Amino acid sequence: MNSDCNTLFIERALQSLVMDQIRELGKHVGTHTIDVHYGTPNFTADDITAVRCRFFPMVEPIKGALFVGTAMKAADELCASREFHLLHAHFGYPDALAAFKIGRRHGLPYIVSVLGDDLLLYPQRNRYLRRSIATVMANAAAVIGVSLHLLDTAVAFGADRQRCHHIPDGIRPEVFHLATDAPHDRAPTILFAGAFLPVKNVLRMIDAFAIVQRERPDVRFMLAGDGPLREAMEQRSADAGLTQTVEFVGHVTQPQLAGLMQQSSVLCLPSVSEGWPNVIVEALACG
Repeated sequence: MNSDCNTLFIERALQSLVMDQIRELGKHVGTHTIDVHYGTPNFTADDITAVRCRFFPMVEPIKGALFVGTAMKAADELCASREFHLLHAHFGYPDALAAFKIGRRHGLPYIVSVLGDDLLLYPQRNRYLRRSIATVMANAAAVIGVSLHLLDTAVAFGADRQRCHHIPDGIRPEVFHLATDAPHDRAPTILFAGAFLPVKNVLRMIDAFAIVQRERPDVRFMLAGDGPLREAMEQRSADAGLTQTVEFVGHVTQPQLAGLMQQSSVLCLPSVSEGWPNVIVEALACG
């Protein structure tokens, strides 16, 4: 491991795919992650500093300011005890805004990975978000995009084209693959896998499940993930009479997710905005 390039990651509700990427990078350079979450952290480890932030859905700039303040406080404590050389945020807002401000305070360059609605959806909401994202893009040492369209959008917001890099997310074929012993008599199952956030359109998904259930009472629904809308989703399911047919699986590891995909008939992705949804590629690999 190269201790001359210690990287501090700024993450919101750290997910399995990103954690795997960070752990792989950690074989070559020093890494530590600030995981700003809104409920129960998905991971606990010595190389993760998990801090909780209050959640205000759809309220900006309050939501972003709370996230940035929480991340900066954690970063100040970490930077006081060890040396970092680089920051990396896996989302254009508010993760990268926190990286920008932490970098300015501690004299560190930052990389931002743009994934979809951070550039395609957020800037449409208000002027504050447009300005924040433009600031983040213009000052980034590098921008990584999972699609070329996202990189074009980043450049339109001020990113340096020469510092933009196209790196689409891949999958782990040893994890996501066809099942060798899939039962043929299983009940039809619709799977959702992702964060329980407004942009994922999860409440409308529950309404759609109710329609499907009326037409096909034999269909079951599995929801893998967690997030601030979980309680509202559970209540919506109960109100629709779906308590016995909707299963909230909670956070799952990638091998567990692959198993759920192999058991399921259909993947549901109701998001209002996505960049390169890796869950589709993973589901296709699982058949």
